[in-house]
Amino acid sequence: MKISRYLKSAALSIATCLCAASNAQAADKLTLVFTTSAATFALPVLVAQEKGWLDANIMVVGGDANGLRALLSGTGDITFPGPFTVLSAASQGAKITAIGSWQGVADYDFIVGKDINAMQELEDKVYAGTGPSGAPEEYGKLLMRKYGVDTSKIKFIALNQGHADIVNAVVAGRASAGMANALSSQVGVRTGKMKILTTVAKEYPQIGYIYSVVRSSSVEDPNLKPKLQQFVTASIKASRFIMDHPDEAAKIMQAHFPDLDKSVVTDTIQNLNESKVWGVNGGMSPEQVAGNLDIFQKNKMLPGDTKLMPETFNYQFIDTALKQLGTR
Repeated sequence: MKISRYLKSAALSIATCLCAASNAQAADKLTLVFTTSAATFALPVLVAQEKGWLDANIMVVGGDANGLRALLSGTGDITFPGPFTVLSAASQGAKITAIGSWQGVADYDFIVGKDINAMQELEDKVYAGTGPSGAPEEYGKLLMRKYGVDTSKIKFIALNQGHADIVNAVVAGRASAGMANALSSQVGVRTGKMKILTTVAKEYPQIGYIYSVVRSSSVEDPNLKPKLQQFVTASIKASRFIMDHPDEAAKIMQAHFPDLDKSVVTDTIQNLNESKVWGVNGGMSPEQVAGNLDIFQKNKMLPGDTKLMPETFNYQFIDTALKQLGTR
């Protein structure tokens, strides 16, 4: 089976599984708006639901922008966009507030063909991404520049079908490098035709992956505030559980997504744990947020007028959870 077919089949199963949870919407539950159907993205919520720490409705939309639209329209209560979207939208006046992150470190592997052993070998080669402003291309440029690669000598191609097609391009030899999430790259590594050269988590641990974002008015809403606290606390507990019990976490994920190969699931979780991506202390801190913005601005990855808005990041729910759970 082609890699793209395998991953898309898995994604369909994931979307079906997640959406099934929202068929019987209940007014007393939070509605979580997922912006992707990627399996590892869902894992902390699956663990939290399995352990009885969280009971929420889930809906899936395509992309960060649609997630924010659903949030701001009142269709959902929490959505999970990446740092590009959060910082840009808040700077442009969107009334959104990040309250934590169950995955505070970027989940991206820099993948290369088996014949590539160093970043410097990529000049005059082809790099597969999803186009300018997309994380696979922008993070790839960031890592190459760090190692002194002249990105003007790289031929960038944009693939519209996402990470599965990026992996396919590298495996097939149409590209020498690309950026893919941990699950997709693990599928590609098993072909024996590509490898992981480095990761964003290793090179830039300050760069976030997602933030748990709510409408700013929700933070002090007496009906929503206790539920938001439960969500943040559950996110931290689930993040710690995945680190402490990776085998059981893999079983939970495998039970929900049987189309995914067991060894791929196990290896992916192991790699994510080694990269320390999970928000075991809330996944968000003033230092991390400032560091993330600093990297983006120094590398001109955001519009020049993007500012860090004080109300965009609220740490009260993390602080309350850590008083109960302790810090790790």
